[in-house]
Amino acid sequence: MFNADFLNNHPFQEKAFQLTPDVHFAIPDNLLTVNSLSLRSDAVKADVKGTLDGSSTVELEGDLSTQFAVLKKELKGILPSVFPDRGLLSSAIEIQGNLEKTLNVKGEHTVKDARIIFPPSPGEKPPAQPAILSLAELTALHDVDYSTAQDNLILKSLTVNAPSFDLRGSGTVSQLSKDLSTKAEGNLSLDMPGVLKLVKDLLPEGVTAKGEGTITFAGEGSLSPPDGQPLLSAWDGNGSLLVEMLDYAGIGALQDVRSTKLVLKKGVLDAVLECLLNNGPSQVKGTVDFTQEKPDVRVTLEAKDVVLSQDVTLLGYIVPIMINSSEGQLSGKGDFSAKASWQGFSWDADISRTITGEGTLSLREGALKSQNVLSQILKASQQPEVFQFEQILTGFRLSEGRIYNDDIQVNGKGVDLNIRGWTSLRYDPSKKGNPLEYSVAGDVIQRSLGRDAKKIFSALGAEEGTIPVVIGGTVQKPRVVIKMPKAQDLIRGIFKTPRK
Repeated sequence: MFNADFLNNHPFQEKAFQLTPDVHFAIPDNLLTVNSLSLRSDAVKADVKGTLDGSSTVELEGDLSTQFAVLKKELKGILPSVFPDRGLLSSAIEIQGNLEKTLNVKGEHTVKDARIIFPPSPGEKPPAQPAILSLAELTALHDVDYSTAQDNLILKSLTVNAPSFDLRGSGTVSQLSKDLSTKAEGNLSLDMPGVLKLVKDLLPEGVTAKGEGTITFAGEGSLSPPDGQPLLSAWDGNGSLLVEMLDYAGIGALQDVRSTKLVLKKGVLDAVLECLLNNGPSQVKGTVDFTQEKPDVRVTLEAKDVVLSQDVTLLGYIVPIMINSSEGQLSGKGDFSAKASWQGFSWDADISRTITGEGTLSLREGALKSQNVLSQILKASQQPEVFQFEQILTGFRLSEGRIYNDDIQVNGKGVDLNIRGWTSLRYDPSKKGNPLEYSVAGDVIQRSLGRDAKKIFSALGAEEGTIPVVIGGTVQKPRVVIKMPKAQDLIRGIFKTPRK
């Protein structure tokens, strides 16, 4: 067992080290020749050979291998929690140059069967199934110059190849003996279906992709931020993003996703993304402040002429009559805009609890058929089961973990409704869904009851045309309560005299 400054006072403990040297030192030539040097331990296996002369010129080559699980156990408290807990790393390294001037280090590293288990975010309960990233194979090659005199490291080239992505990069790391600062650039090519399969546990359920993607980046900053400051708090950089096709169940297909702005300045990311959302031109503007422990996020969304289908289930969270079923149908076009801000990246622990904002939704010239909320309202008001709507319009608010709708206006053939209420953004395990609560008002009941409707509602003290409809339950399993008395029964009940 031993300690060192770079171990941050955490002990590194091995049961045994086996060191087997075969070394020749030529005194007249002041030349050290390592015919072979073998190191064996539970954590590391290494074999080295080469030469070192009196002027500090060195030529070495070696092979090294380690098991991630053993290394993580031996360096517990040193390695990050996201360090692989399974897999094998094998490396071949060549070192040439002068120990007092410049060294060139070339290496080829292969990772096989690696697995990373991601811990929950602070304040978030551990999930039943943790997020896991599994990597069957990865190969990385690098060519690095290390300068003792200039106290820097120049990464002339870095190449990483994996079945689902390729990375090409270069950069520098300066002030190695002081506060580390770095400058880097790179290009990442992605096979999108393969990447999504690789990180499926880190993404919302229902995300699929087609085609390829490209990410470029260039940045500089400190690798030794002040105590308590996030790593990116003092970074500057820029980049670009291009993805052919993403499909998010419940929202729709995003085609040609591309960045028109992607800038990081003093730890604040400023981005503008454009795409086609269900064939409608759409734009996302956002900022992410990485100087905070939980980053502040601000987003503005604009989408126009989005083609509607029953797969766009997100609409049901904003307009309850849009809660659809697989047997239903939805057509038409829509416009959507929203501004929102929140803290953190975890939906359950952060976003759904801190999000605030507002937006508008406008749907037009479409048809809706559903076996859920809408079908019961149409049936009660003696309307056809397919609702032909001219417009569905609402302005909504985001706060307190809910979507609030003060006035959803529904206008269509034979139906005019006004709906108000809220939908919870947080999933309630006890109710197995996202709770909602809405009331409905309109004039369709007046028409269905005939000429006595006005008198009935007036006698009840209600506004003319009030519909006795309440929508409750959850988005996943909504419940509609409708009281539809016959006109003559209701009048008889109102003017009934008590028995003597």
